[in-house]
Parts: sequence; C-alpha cells; structure tokens
Amino acid sequence: MDSILKENRQQFIEKKIIKKDPKNESRSVLLDWPLKQASTYNYYSYYAVSNFVDHNPNFPNLLQDYNCGVRTYDTQNGYNHQGQDIFTWPFDINMMDNNHVEVIAAAPGIILYKEDGNFDKNCAMNNLNWNVVCIIHSDNTVVWYGHLKMNSLTSKIAGDAVIAGEYLGLIGSSGSSTGPHLHFEIQDNDNNVIDPYYGDCNNTAPSMWNVQKPYYESTVNVLMTHSAPPVINSCPNPHSMNAENNYQPGDPIYFAAYYHDQRANQNLHIKFTGQITPFLVHGITA
Repeated sequence: MDSILKENRQQFIEKKIIKKDPKNESRSVLLDWPLKQASTYNYYSYYAVSNFVDHNPNFPNLLQDYNCGVRTYDTQNGYNHQGQDIFTWPFDINMMDNNHVEVIAAAPGIILYKEDGNFDKNCAMNNLNWNVVCIIHSDNTVVWYGHLKMNSLTSKIAGDAVIAGEYLGLIGSSGSSTGPHLHFEIQDNDNNVIDPYYGDCNNTAPSMWNVQKPYYESTVNVLMTHSAPPVINSCPNPHSMNAENNYQPGDPIYFAAYYHDQRANQNLHIKFTGQITPFLVHGITA
C-alpha cells in the first residue's frame, strides 16, 4: 500500500492534480465522522469503536491508545494497530448484508487509490487483499477507508475529487478482518501514521476532528422486541434476530437494549405503558 500510494502521489504531483508537500498547510484539514446510516435504516446509533491507534511501539500486548488506555492491539509479528476500527452494532453481518451503514468521505480531497472486487466476508487475520479507498487532502494527509464491501465502492476513480460526506462504499469484512468494520487510518506525506485524536498520550498536536467524540461514548444503539431470544452466530453467518413488533395476546415478548461503551454501574431506565405482566429485561453490550 505504501509504495502504491507514493507512486500515485508522485504521478498526481507531475499532473498538477495535487500540490507538492505544502509544508505550510500541515494537518490543516479537519475531519467529520466517516460513517452514516443508509436512508432505509433508522436505529438511534449503528456503530461501536473497538480499536484506536497503538502508540506503544513494543509488542506483543504492550498497548497504549491516545487516552493512555488499552483500546487497541498489536500482533506477535510486530504490527501495532495504525488506525481506528469502527464496527457495526448490533447484528453486524445482517447490517452488512442489508447495506445499512455507508462509508463517507470525512473531508474533501482527491481519490489517490481504490481497490475493489475482493472477498468481503472474511473472519480471520490472514492477509487477504481488502477493498479500500484512499483519499489525499489539501495538506497532503491521506486517509485510508478499508475493509469495504465488495462491489460497493464509488464509481469514481483515482484522480477524481470528492467532497466531505460523499459516498465511498459500504461497511464490509474484506482483507485481514474478523468481522464487518471500517479501518480508518491517516498518514502524512512520508507515510507516517497520524492519530487524529487529542489526548494525554497524544498531545503534540490538536485534534483533527471537527468535533472529537468522547473516549467512552455510552449510547443505547437500539431498543428492540423479539419473538424469541436473538441468536448471535459466528462470523460470517447472519444472526437470527427474531425481531418482532406485532404480538397477539399470550405471545411471549423479549425486550432487549443494545448498548455500546456501557460502563460499570451505569443504569438504563425503560418505561413500559399499558397492561404488562412481569418480565425480565436483558441488555446486550458492545
């Protein structure tokens, strides 16, 4: 990837599509959130964050994210996670199959590289090729949008311009991936990784986000009712949601609250109206 991006960047400079290393504009581009729900999907929220950039260069299992926590990973062979992983939640495979979450450009720029056509239901870290869009910005930072769904990528090609919020593809699980998610990675002009988050363990530059989300963004993604307990199947099998909104007298109803970033001792208060017999409520957490 690094060598391809360097070669494409040089070609774009020669063709005057982009400027050559605008030093005075270093890290001047601010980012919006790179995902949105499709118009046919209306959960309160649709994602959770599993990993940030690993700032500890040692390995294995020697971790430090921008907030001095350990919400990241490294591997036995020395890879320290270089981006942010944002996964779909709940029922990730079903959401992928139904095209519920779109990947969008976090800032305006030029498509530097695009790869599509690779298998998109991978469930292991096995170095398969991924589907990816890479966009270079006016300050020469490059954002990778990786693990996208096969044949979902924008029809635009390398050299075409995109605007902030423009559709780039759909969440998938292509490449080395254990489930549907977006790998969002930023590099500078020399292919050095940039962490866009500002925190106690990444405080040499301001945040690159227009609005930086909190480290823990405790949210109920959706409240659902089910005709039977949902069955979470192993990747890549769709989950048996057993979702139901219509019931007859005497039918069992299973209530579920799907969280992300739920913290210890946080409480959720749910109010039911009407004549309801005693029941249990179970929360499912990402």
